[in-house]
Amino acid sequence: MDNEYSFTQKEIEEGKTMGILAYILFLIPLFTAREKRFAMFHTEQAIVLCIIAVILGVIGSALSFTCIIPVVTGIAGLGLMVLWVIGLINSIQGQAKFIPLVGKFGPKLGLCNQGNNSYVNQTTPQKESEETEEPNKN
Repeated sequence: MDNEYSFTQKEIEEGKTMGILAYILFLIPLFTAREKRFAMFHTEQAIVLCIIAVILGVIGSALSFTCIIPVVTGIAGLGLMVLWVIGLINSIQGQAKFIPLVGKFGPKLGLCNQGNNSYVNQTTPQKESEETEEPNKN
């Protein structure tokens, strides 16, 4: 899996606002922009960040009686905020790059797959050229 997906300029322009909104409140593009591949890419990235934030919160709360765990989850929370800013900047710039460290979990979870509208099911121009170069096995 590559570090970034390819989208047409039209797809980026159509989904950019919802892609930005995904990092603020991912439920809005999740329910209203399912057909916009660029928006779904960033929605999926935002959902992964949200899941990690919830896990960190639960661990930090459950183990708050210890001294070190809240400090560790607090530092991890700051790191998560940095990743959130990276994702937001990517969306604003019209780029579809995975968020470092955690972004590749989105497609594995299949959170935003919806038949042919899924960005994962679309082939990138690089992959199309690789497919045409392979010999036919029939």
